[in-house]
Amino acid sequence: MARNDLATLTSVFDLPRSTPGNAPASLPANYNTAPTQAVFMVSERDRVRHLEVARWGLIPSWAKDPSIASRLINARSETVAEKPSFRAAFARRRCLIPVDGFYEWQAVTGPGQRKQPFYIHPAATSDPVGLAGLYEDWRNPAVPDPAGLGAWIRTCTILTMPATGDLTAIHHRMPVAVPGDLMDPWLAPQPPMGDLLTDVVESTAHAQPGLWAAHPVTRAVNQVANNTVDLIRSAPLE
Repeated sequence: MARNDLATLTSVFDLPRSTPGNAPASLPANYNTAPTQAVFMVSERDRVRHLEVARWGLIPSWAKDPSIASRLINARSETVAEKPSFRAAFARRRCLIPVDGFYEWQAVTGPGQRKQPFYIHPAATSDPVGLAGLYEDWRNPAVPDPAGLGAWIRTCTILTMPATGDLTAIHHRMPVAVPGDLMDPWLAPQPPMGDLLTDVVESTAHAQPGLWAAHPVTRAVNQVANNTVDLIRSAPLE
């Protein structure tokens, strides 16, 4: 979930102040982000951070068609450096995915084996958090002109890790969050130095409990068409 407030994103992620000629693209607030939808990402080029738009669900450069994206919305931190789908992006195309929170579903025993959704958000701040991400630019063969509209599609994925702290009661995985002091090396468009991934994962693990808080929300979040602020408000367990 993301409010996509440009002023807040500029402050939190130390982005260049926009001018009429370089204002970033805008995205509406999205309270129920689904795979293949547009999200903001923070990247770095020439030692300058950029706020860009990407489609959630990675399409590796070697993919023959975009259908693989629905299976690559997340990348396991344990194997991301070796998996063919992710290793090239991990080496040089790391990014941050700003979020105000995310949903996770807890398995509930009983008739129908329904799942209870929870909204998980920063516990101590209303500012967005930068999740560890990767991005790729995929050449769309359906557009003959490489400079034509839609010839290149930018996509991204979010790294995950084993859940820690109270979140283990909801789900066995959680996203990797990049702390402020590791954002520069994470965004650097070069092979990661030393044990960067280990440092980022361990930082997330040590920060939880305390990093994330969670509360149950309505099952209306299960329908992508529902997209209002009411989705993130606390609701009785269903």
